[in-house]
Amino acid sequence: MRYFLNLLILFAYSASAQVSVTLMEPKPVGTSVNDVFNAIVITNSALTVNITGVITDVKNNKIAEGVIRQVSLKLGSNTINTNQFTPVYLINNMSNSGNLLTYGKYSFCLRVVEVVTQEEVGEDCKSIDVEVLNPPNLLSPYHEEIIQTKFPLLTWIPVMPSSPQITYDLRVCEILKGQSATDAFSKNAALLFQRNISGNSLQYGINHFPLDTGKQYAWGVYAKNAADEVIGVTDVWMFTIKLSELNQAENIDMKNFVRMKNEPDNSFLYLKDYVRVIYDERYSETTGLLEVLDANKNVLFSKNVEVLRGENRYLISFEDLKGGFDKNKPLLLVFSPEGRNKKYLEFYIKNK
Repeated sequence: MRYFLNLLILFAYSASAQVSVTLMEPKPVGTSVNDVFNAIVITNSALTVNITGVITDVKNNKIAEGVIRQVSLKLGSNTINTNQFTPVYLINNMSNSGNLLTYGKYSFCLRVVEVVTQEEVGEDCKSIDVEVLNPPNLLSPYHEEIIQTKFPLLTWIPVMPSSPQITYDLRVCEILKGQSATDAFSKNAALLFQRNISGNSLQYGINHFPLDTGKQYAWGVYAKNAADEVIGVTDVWMFTIKLSELNQAENIDMKNFVRMKNEPDNSFLYLKDYVRVIYDERYSETTGLLEVLDANKNVLFSKNVEVLRGENRYLISFEDLKGGFDKNKPLLLVFSPEGRNKKYLEFYIKNK
């Protein structure tokens, strides 16, 4: 008899508890986990409850979850804040800073469960379209820059908040006479259209459609989410190629260029007619000194060169080397970019 009486009391207790949950609308830009579980909970009696907050994406994947245990609700209105949840478990779709949600559609729910009966007594769910806080921005080559390589390193600033699920499409188009960069980018066929780039740079290579000196090129980047939807677009910038004397390598032979080493290591190349080297500059424009030394450290060649952001290619003709050295002994190319570590290339002159 006492058992049924207890059940009756519990039933009456539960039936009398009326809880209203109202989630606050978070901001759609720069949305953080800390923004979504703020709510007003109104009850007609004092209750002890557990409160669970859950965020899911459009595929119902759980993104984050937090729990408040044994919270006492007073009669009337109660304010619930995200910082009361200990902890909020971050699962995925988070950016690298501030627990920001990346671009996309999300649902978030707050459920209130009475501790005594373990029954859900209140719930509210809302949806939100999280917008991009900052779209991608082009970085290098900068707008209207004159570059001295046909193989530029194209770089951009990623969207914010960023995420491994965000990829980029890059287009490069030639600007025809009378066209603006924007007009050419929207109307002309792409010389390069690279899809689904995971990082924020692309090296224009010898396998791409060749760029030419004296011509102008427009380029831009699209950011996309995991659903292949465009979530941000850069401005369209332009660059022009004008090769310097020592950076005319592409006009002779685009193959057989080598990257220099950080230290001499007695691994020699056998070269004929030219030394062809590559130097990658990722930060800013500078200058550098190219030197060729013989086995006795005598300087056979020396010239200051410009160093641009991106890939720099340099070519030295053996005809420019000072005479009087032993061609059967190894030579050493030393490249000293200002403010950077030196680079080296060891080689022999191949007999014709």
